[in-house]
Amino acid sequence: MSEAESVEAQETEQQETEESRGNGLFEACIEAVSAGATIGEITRAVRINETPCPPVTPVRITRAAVPYEQLRAAADKAAA
Repeated sequence: MSEAESVEAQETEQQETEESRGNGLFEACIEAVSAGATIGEITRAVRINETPCPPVTPVRITRAAVPYEQLRAAADKAAA
């Protein structure tokens, strides 16, 4: 088996594992609802093993309207 085939086989196996986990999770959620669990309880149970996402750096720190606001302020000042 070549390296590419090996990587593809690993990816396929991982995808199948994730899909089966998702199916099992969905079925477990249905059972929980049938037993009277609330949305909040289900959400907390599903997310118990999740880790928080790393913070996202904004693309632009300043507002895009700042140059226009400066231009308008200058125009208002000149008109006064």
